[in-house]
Amino acid sequence: MKELEEIQTEFTALSDFLIALGDEKRQAIIIALLEDQACVGRRVTELTEATQLSRPAVS
Repeated sequence: MKELEEIQTEFTALSDFLIALGDEKRQAIIIALLEDQACVGRRVTELTEATQLSRPAVS
């Protein structure tokens, strides 16, 4: 029973994160960031090109 309580606590703690991932635009940004092989980050303009989103949407 304790394991179930721990899972419920963790799920509740992650609920805002999971809601944010439900947005397709955020998913596109995260995927573009994950594709950065050098792991040095990307500029907003690079993300707008990779995701076809506007600059304000990416910012």
